[in-house]
Amino acid sequence: MSLQTQVFDIREGAAASPVHESLTATQVEAFTKRHWALLLQDQKLSAIFLSAIEDEEEHLHRSAAFWQCALRKTGGYSGRPLAKYMAQADKLDEEAAAMWLTLFQQAASENFEAKAVAPVCALASKLHASVTAAMRAKRVA
Repeated sequence: MSLQTQVFDIREGAAASPVHESLTATQVEAFTKRHWALLLQDQKLSAIFLSAIEDEEEHLHRSAAFWQCALRKTGGYSGRPLAKYMAQADKLDEEAAAMWLTLFQQAASENFEAKAVAPVCALASKLHASVTAAMRAKRVA
């Protein structure tokens, strides 16, 4: 299977359940906004992300839909976020990707109950590993 056709399924099966039962739509929305705000405070990440999106509000809306689906298994998101990251592979190096994950963990700690942070961050770590491996392979090719 080529990198262009690989899909990371955020649903984990037909009978998918939320990453943690305490997660609410309001928390995920607040988390998404906080993570974005933290990304914008980082000079390198803000330059990368702002150069890649056309409409910041639309990006926040799609990001929130993605995280609702990934964390709460709500459905309602369709898209190919890996393709957008792959387009930034030359800019989003290992250091920047690691900072993205660190800021994700910070936003999660600030917005979710303590017992939900570990499973939320575990999912983010899986996504991070998948995306960074794909970008690494693209840079080597």
